[in-house]
Amino acid sequence: MFLQDRPINKPDEDLLFRKGFAEHLANSIREWDGHDSLVVSLDGEWGSGKSSVINMAVHFLKLRNDKTPFIFEYNPWAFSDTVSITGSFFNELAKEMQLKDTGKREKELSDKLKAYAVLLGAVPEKSIARGVFDKLIPVLSLVGISLGNIPFIVPSWIKNLSLFFGFLFIVIQFIKDTLLKGSSYFEISSKSKEKPLNKLKEEIKDTLQKNNKKLVIIIDDIDRLSQSEIKSLMKVIRVNADFPNTIYVLAMDRGIVEKHLNGEHGFSGKNYLEKIVQVNFNIPQVRQSRLHITLFQELDRVLERIPNGEKDKYLGEENVTWSNLYNSGFKELFTTIRDIKRYISSLEFNLSLLYKNDTLEVNLVDLLGVEAIRIFTPHFYDFIKANKELFTNTSNSRLISSNEGTERQKILNAELSKIDIHYRKNIQDITVFLFPQLKNILDRGSLSYGAEWQAEWAKELKVCSSRHFESFFAYIPGGDEDEVSIYELKTIIHASQTLEEFEPVLRSYMDKGKILKVLRDIQNYTSGFDDIPAANNAPVIEALFNISDELPLGKTSVFDFSPDMNIVRIIHQLFMRQKENKEFNFETLKSTMIASKTLYAPVHYVSIISSPESARVNNESIFESSHILELQKFCVEKILEFDENNKLHNEVRLEYILYRWKEWDNEQRWMNFIDKTESNISMLVQFIKHFYRTMGSFKHVDFNSLSNFIDIESIFTKLYLEKEQNTLEYREYVTDIELIIREIEKKRAQA
Repeated sequence: MFLQDRPINKPDEDLLFRKGFAEHLANSIREWDGHDSLVVSLDGEWGSGKSSVINMAVHFLKLRNDKTPFIFEYNPWAFSDTVSITGSFFNELAKEMQLKDTGKREKELSDKLKAYAVLLGAVPEKSIARGVFDKLIPVLSLVGISLGNIPFIVPSWIKNLSLFFGFLFIVIQFIKDTLLKGSSYFEISSKSKEKPLNKLKEEIKDTLQKNNKKLVIIIDDIDRLSQSEIKSLMKVIRVNADFPNTIYVLAMDRGIVEKHLNGEHGFSGKNYLEKIVQVNFNIPQVRQSRLHITLFQELDRVLERIPNGEKDKYLGEENVTWSNLYNSGFKELFTTIRDIKRYISSLEFNLSLLYKNDTLEVNLVDLLGVEAIRIFTPHFYDFIKANKELFTNTSNSRLISSNEGTERQKILNAELSKIDIHYRKNIQDITVFLFPQLKNILDRGSLSYGAEWQAEWAKELKVCSSRHFESFFAYIPGGDEDEVSIYELKTIIHASQTLEEFEPVLRSYMDKGKILKVLRDIQNYTSGFDDIPAANNAPVIEALFNISDELPLGKTSVFDFSPDMNIVRIIHQLFMRQKENKEFNFETLKSTMIASKTLYAPVHYVSIISSPESARVNNESIFESSHILELQKFCVEKILEFDENNKLHNEVRLEYILYRWKEWDNEQRWMNFIDKTESNISMLVQFIKHFYRTMGSFKHVDFNSLSNFIDIESIFTKLYLEKEQNTLEYREYVTDIELIIREIEKKRAQA
């Protein structure tokens, strides 16, 4: 899954056409006929491919057996924190010669280099001292454990004697090990100290001069060392740059090294380096087109798991969104192979989190853009993630202030100014592509995109949609474990073909506590016919009617839509798709009302479409006027049916239904229902409870509404009589009867 961020080793791995340069570098080193030393630098920024070029050059150097030099690749990183670079450099060179060459002259040179390392200050004493420290820790631990665990009945002199011999045994063992390990060092040291440093160096130079093979010393990643380590390494090279037949190849970011060398011996870093390096090569500039070919190849590999249909939706020839992103700063971000590897590894991992069950949970092109921001400007990515409203709000979003455009412009500009100048414009262009609502904000401090765009963006799974924003940052379908994933939504919508499939699916999400989210998200798929064909209208509407009474009452927040209002919106959006086919809409609604197992939802929807305001808002009605009158009659018939079956009193929204009945029934048959209610104390009390209002813990009766259906004084007379006679009904409903009587008396007193 992850691309290894390592240099290539062989020319056949080269994707950037640099093997020609590497071969030329190798030939230049091999054919150099000077007998003095030569210091060559290979300059390039971090990630530009210096190590890859060196590996290919080494490969080419080894192809000619007759002219293959002795190659020593020194890694200062391995020693910079443990022993001095000065000593480790020559120690490692000596070891390498022993391993690769067995000739007498090479053995002699190896021994001299070891001795030279000792005299220069290779400090195996540090290793010895570290060994002492490592040995003392278990000794001291043993002492502490022993003192704590020897029973108090044993005399103290026995304790001390046993500890002494134990300590002595460990020390003797340590001395034996240390002497064995340090014997070779002392042997070399004793030999080397018979000669002065300059004499030993002259002998090394003489041996190198007589050697038929050139010595090529390659030192990579110099720019990654600390300042003190770079100075130490350069000192080693400067002092020993007079070794004959020796070529130093130094790979570095020249700017970083020069900065660390500033002030060394009174020189600028540039001048100091020029006194050491005789020839410098620059890593060839990679053509952007070549990098982009490599990027495309890797993107193709990562996206091959996604079905072609899903890919074509975002990357097909008819879809210009990828082209727009690519030319909106995206392509300019990639300047090295390392950039591509970092990006692809991240994208591949995060895509695996968002692609489940053959379903991509987010907009693919937007994901490519968001990942680019994350890799190249992680701090700005974190800023976006933490400021959803700043990036997704539209012009008439709730709680928007009149000066929000200028406020957002100020905040965005301040944060964009913190981005590295090399990335700033490209990242800003990508951000505006991903969040189109920001364009006018950044340009003029004004808002242009309205809230109506949110539905379209949500359907397209875009990051600029407030619905899907979190998915791009949480890498969880829907952006939250409690949300509904795109895969789930597609499964729900697929079930909309029949009532027998669709209603059970909706009920399963009621059981999961996610039904409100389902009702919210289905609305992203009701504007066209691709997802829910017109033939699916009837099963969808009937299922919604059937579950409506079991949904939570009210809204989750003051700005949210209630479940019953979401049902109205879904039905209305389905009908709006074919508002010219009013007869089809009428027949569909009529059949679903007749078949519906509930009362309130059909009555509520017909009430909404009966309002003149509804036709005005939607420019034209989706039903003929005659259709609406017919639908009102069907509602009245359904109310009467519920009354006949003694189910009307159990309606939670009975008050709302009564108002519509009274409005639509020219025969005023609602009064028969009231008469029947008044004749039964139990039914009367249950009826009045529908008009209770609460404020905190305080409960009262809304007589203004109740009086539209029943005479208040008649209620008082009936209930007071029940109280005086202490009837069974009074005792059963004493709390409610006392409340109603008390409320009526209070109303009388205020009259």
